Amino acid sequence: MPNPDFSPADVSAAVDAGIISASQAAALTAFAEARRAAHPADAFLTGDAADAGRENVHFARGFHDIFMTIGIAMLLPGIVLAGPLTGLPLVGSGAALAVAWLLAEFLTGRRRLVLPSIALVIAVSFLAGLFTKGVFNTLLHQGSGLSLTAGTVGALVAALIFYARFRLPFALAVLAAAAIAMFFAALSYAFPVFTVTQFPLLALAAGLCTFAAAMWQDLRDPARRTLRADNAFWLHLLAAPLIVHALIGLLIGSHARDLQGVGDAGIVIAIVVVLGIIAILIDRRALLVSGLAYVGYALARLVRETDISALGVTAITLVILGAAVVALGSGWRPIRNNLLRLAPRPLATLLPPAGM
Repeated sequence: MPNPDFSPADVSAAVDAGIISASQAAALTAFAEARRAAHPADAFLTGDAADAGRENVHFARGFHDIFMTIGIAMLLPGIVLAGPLTGLPLVGSGAALAVAWLLAEFLTGRRRLVLPSIALVIAVSFLAGLFTKGVFNTLLHQGSGLSLTAGTVGALVAALIFYARFRLPFALAVLAAAAIAMFFAALSYAFPVFTVTQFPLLALAAGLCTFAAAMWQDLRDPARRTLRADNAFWLHLLAAPLIVHALIGLLIGSHARDLQGVGDAGIVIAIVVVLGIIAILIDRRALLVSGLAYVGYALARLVRETDISALGVTAITLVILGAAVVALGSGWRPIRNNLLRLAPRPLATLLPPAGM
């Protein structure tokens, strides 16, 4: 069912048309403002609950949002670059952080603009990390390893405050990414050799933890009618590349960037197929998208074995991959319904119902 975003002009027009009275319009406006104050995050819901199975994600309400995001992308780096001109290296990142937060109070807190808010939470987290790292380097004269860890802590705290203040779903993914960065920075500082040698295993652990957090959000809202569905979407989008890249590193090894023959390519495709089955079961296309690049690379490696020209390899890879995505997207519902019938009943009851 439709979910229109009424403006004050719409309410006034309804009064002029005699649909509602002036007193009803005043009461409706007061109710809407009180509800937004009590539930500010509701404005970030990305789609109609009845259409939740399609994973609707609205990044912008119009070109105005894109225009504002472009301005943010130019303004904040400019402030950072202007900082050294004052002779104080921390002025740039500190001033940019302050401006970014003020913009967030207006564009995120009051206007609820999604795309500019995404840019702002990234900026706030990054600038807080940059400022914290600069404090350690400039004032405390600490080593680069410790200052990098401190920077990730600053980014984590900033993302946490941003999410607590505005409840922007994307901010939860930034928070998770900052936590993962802090984990690796601290581990690299304390155990550099272990971190390098065991990186795939550590990345897999980070990806599985992120996936668990996403599923925790999803399982609390299987009908996808609340903000938890949006939170889960972004967490799945972050978890998938971590899991896929880590599994490829563990199963193939250091030559993952240059697949050695059909066997390695087959392993990559098998990993993504398994991930695809999980994505269909939990009804999250976002989980599958992150593996497409790996499948494309593996397919290209397989086609290359036939001694076809480079152009032919690209063309065949794109055709196979595109056809598979279109076919899967078109048949997502029936495929999922059949998989749910095969799944254990306790698991199936926790997942979004068939036919959503």
